Amino acid sequence: MAKKQLTVLGGFVVLFALLTLATFLVFPAEQMLPAGMEAPPSASPGWVMGLAYAGIILVVYGLLGLGGFWFARRLGLSGVYRPSAGWRQWFVWPCWWV
Repeated sequence: MAKKQLTVLGGFVVLFALLTLATFLVFPAEQMLPAGMEAPPSASPGWVMGLAYAGIILVVYGLLGLGGFWFARRLGLSGVYRPSAGWRQWFVWPCWWV
């Protein structure tokens, strides 16, 4: 069961990093700033910034996720993924708590 939990956690972290990279590849930096703020001149192209942020996400969120996984196992809490849960528990219930 622990291997499946780590696989799901790793999949979420990788998906988040890929979405961050895709954001920097698709949208110019000017669109990601608040209205009226000018983008500072950057010597790096967008794909380099996207790779940098994706790498940061992989390292930081990966380490935090592993730490949370370790604490959850030590405290006996439920994991990231529960095979017995259905669509309602995965998607509908978290929307009510936002």
